Amino acid sequence: MWLIAVMGLSLLAGLLLVRRGWRGRVLDDHPVCVRCRYDLSGSMESERKTCPECGAELAGKRAVVIGNRVRRPMATGVGLALLAVSLLTGVMVFQFMDAEDWRHMEPVALLRLEARWYPQATAPLDELIRRLQAGALSKEQINNIADDALVVQGDLAIHWKPKWGDFVEEAQYAGSLDPAKWETYGHQAIRDIFQLELRPRVRLGDPVPYSLLGATARVGNEIHGQLWVQIEGRSVNVDGYTQQFNHGFYASLDVNNSNWMNSNLNLDSTILETLTPGRCKLSMHIRLSVYEGAMLSQDDVILEDEFDLLPADQPSVRAVTDEPLSQVVRDALGWLEIEMDFVEQNAELYIGGSIRVERLPVGLAFDVFARDRASGQEWSCGSVCMVANREDAYGLGGIVPNDFDAQSVDVILRPSAEMAAGSIDVFDYWGEQVVIENVPVDWSAVPAAQRPVQSSP
Repeated sequence: MWLIAVMGLSLLAGLLLVRRGWRGRVLDDHPVCVRCRYDLSGSMESERKTCPECGAELAGKRAVVIGNRVRRPMATGVGLALLAVSLLTGVMVFQFMDAEDWRHMEPVALLRLEARWYPQATAPLDELIRRLQAGALSKEQINNIADDALVVQGDLAIHWKPKWGDFVEEAQYAGSLDPAKWETYGHQAIRDIFQLELRPRVRLGDPVPYSLLGATARVGNEIHGQLWVQIEGRSVNVDGYTQQFNHGFYASLDVNNSNWMNSNLNLDSTILETLTPGRCKLSMHIRLSVYEGAMLSQDDVILEDEFDLLPADQPSVRAVTDEPLSQVVRDALGWLEIEMDFVEQNAELYIGGSIRVERLPVGLAFDVFARDRASGQEWSCGSVCMVANREDAYGLGGIVPNDFDAQSVDVILRPSAEMAAGSIDVFDYWGEQVVIENVPVDWSAVPAAQRPVQSSP
């Protein structure tokens, strides 16, 4: 700390001495031209209006000063020496102190200013959070910084840095945050993050597939727990006709992942009777409730999108069965594994696995079944629905009887027009059944007492 004091005093004294030496000492009381320093004693008595030396106007404000001056080289030299001492002291300080040490001494007002001017910078926010955790901030300072965070959070044009959220959530955890600010934080955390996407083409009478897409929330890094949002459907309106809509789900508010939900909306018969094929506008009224233990905020939101309503006799999907694609589809599908598990709570056997899908020039819409090779009996294992030119893996599974004892199964993928029509984006799908034969079954996860005799190792 003494080095910093030496540096500050040397800097101040050096600047004062350099200024004093450069200005010099006053020798007399003669009028002098400011521009060229010419002595105007005789010229002023003759009432000249311009400097005889440089031609400058003498009537202007501060065009003439009183007194010839002579500079003081000694004072200037000492001042420059003190400035050099200040510079060397600064170098020494920087050698012994890193950036974090400097942050610890930076005034709160300067940290706030830096954080506001550079919302993407995290260093000033890290220091403010450190001081908050150490109890080094007053309640007034905490709420003033929270105001800064709320301004950044509410401006969607600014890329959100979760450190702002960390400060607000830390302040709430410490019991120092104004309740109104905490509520505002909840409202703004989910502001405009959800978007409604409808299937572009829907046949009259079919359910309307929709997806609620959620962008990353404007919250912190979950230092003291996670915030959740409950999405509740309230009503939908299609071309002016309204019906109740009760679908909903919970989702975590995460700065790293987005949330989404796919589902289908069955329109009431009263609405179906009034609709005619053509372009339709659908408005969805949802209620968003944010929770952190207790409910933090609640907002009602209207989401909108449009879709083309096709006549009842015009399908919205097309099965593709081109022979050249048959082997391509089979080669692109691979069953990764089949595993058995025992659900103790319900005393049920569970068959599960995953299927790999490589990029295909046609979409997929399959209902998936596992078939016992000995008995020919089949059990449903879920479904696969995917647009063309995508690569992914799907987890599938289902309950099988407790006497199931197969060492291998055939995996059957049956095309489903209903599955394709119930998706957001599959319009053309592979229309032939695919069978992946003789897939081994792994029983190692099932307790030995629950394994069939034939399957025991």
